[in-house]
Amino acid sequence: MRYGYRAMFKLLRTYILRGQNTIKKIVSTWAPEPEAWKVRAYIDSVSSSTGINENRVISADDYNTIAQIVAAMSKVENGVPANMPDVYAGMRLAMDGTTPAAAAASTTAASKYTKYIPAALAATGLLIFLYNEEN
Repeated sequence: MRYGYRAMFKLLRTYILRGQNTIKKIVSTWAPEPEAWKVRAYIDSVSSSTGINENRVISADDYNTIAQIVAAMSKVENGVPANMPDVYAGMRLAMDGTTPAAAAASTTAASKYTKYIPAALAATGLLIFLYNEEN
C-alpha cells in the first residue's frame, strides 16, 4: 500500500503545482464526474474528514496536510479508513524520491543503473507534461 500512497502523494503534488491547489480543485481533477452531486459529495467528505475548508490553498510542500487529504480520499475510494502508517510510509517515499524499482533493487552489479531511474522517470513526466501543455 505504501507505494500506492506514494503515487497518490506525487500525483496530488503535481496537481497542486499546476494550480489545482484546493480540496475542491484536487477532487474535481481526481474524480471528474458528469453528475456534479457526486463530486460535491466527494469534496464535502474530504473537507469534513480533514477539517480543511474546500477552498483553502494547499502548499505542495505541506506534506502533513496532503497526508490528511490522501487519507480522506482513500476512505472515499475504498470505503474504509486509511491505514495511517501506510499513508505516512508513502509520504516518506514521496519526500525522499525513492521509486518502487529503486527500493526493490539489490546492490548487485545487475542493479548498478537503478540510480538513474528517478531521473528517467522525471524526464518522462516532464515530457508528458510538456506534451499535454502543447495539446
